[in-house]
Amino acid sequence: MGEFEGIDPLIGRVIDGRYRVDAIIGAGGMGTIYRACQLSIDRPVALKVIHTQAAQDPDAVRRFEVEAQIVSRLRHPNTMSLIDFGRDTDGRLYLVCELLHGATLDGVLARGPMAPGQVASLIRQVAGALAEAHAAGVVHRDLKPSNLFIEQVDTQEIVKILDFGIAKLADGGVRTASGRIFGTPRYMSPEQAEGDSVDPRSDLYSLGVVAYECLCGRPPFDGSTAYSLLMKQVHDPPPPMHVAETVPELEALILALLSKDPADRPRDAREVAQRARLLEGAGVISGSLPAQDALDRAAPDPQGTETWG
Repeated sequence: MGEFEGIDPLIGRVIDGRYRVDAIIGAGGMGTIYRACQLSIDRPVALKVIHTQAAQDPDAVRRFEVEAQIVSRLRHPNTMSLIDFGRDTDGRLYLVCELLHGATLDGVLARGPMAPGQVASLIRQVAGALAEAHAAGVVHRDLKPSNLFIEQVDTQEIVKILDFGIAKLADGGVRTASGRIFGTPRYMSPEQAEGDSVDPRSDLYSLGVVAYECLCGRPPFDGSTAYSLLMKQVHDPPPPMHVAETVPELEALILALLSKDPADRPRDAREVAQRARLLEGAGVISGSLPAQDALDRAAPDPQGTETWG
């Protein structure tokens, strides 16, 4: 991180007269994410500033604005909270969100698969956040481990959904050309992989891919090229899970999420959250998400390095 701080012109600068930029904590295709301080109340925050090159692209600017619009609509405790959105005096667009402490899910999974109880808890929390987003007309379209963050809050481990940068609004907030594919091939639904229109059930498929990887330590499909991955998402059934601790009810839920036909998946995210909650409540499985010491080892820096792609 230090090598970037020495050359980044925003380090030490005060954005819009309100946010002092302290350090880089991540970077993505559209912007750089900084640890910053909200000067009026001395509060640490996460600040995303759009790249200069992206700021010249009307589509990128629109996506950035829609991301702010989307996150401002959502209040679920498992969705990252928006604090502010604006434009600096030099014209730079920025987003300000809560500063999270913990690790992205991909950092946690680098240490190995999760126990069934941990996977059920993650499914319940993510599905709950998706239910609110879907009710607001938002389809995430890029649910994956690097866009999920596990934060320690008191004695609880809270999952947060990040990065709505390529999310789709049902009211047309993001318009894309027919057949154009957005997302990450390893976690795409079959309909998304084929460039078809997507609805909330596409996010459910992506959640199934994430849950499968959490339980097995590997995603259901892999390939040497993006095309081969997309074709597997469209045509191949997920391989057997072969996990040490078998929980048929949990595996059945994950396989239902991974149904190729959207009509064969659970009806909606609310149903998925309820099914995961029932598994926990019935004592079929137990366990919590990784303890704080495991999160610290996975990602010692707040907010990790892949927040907001």
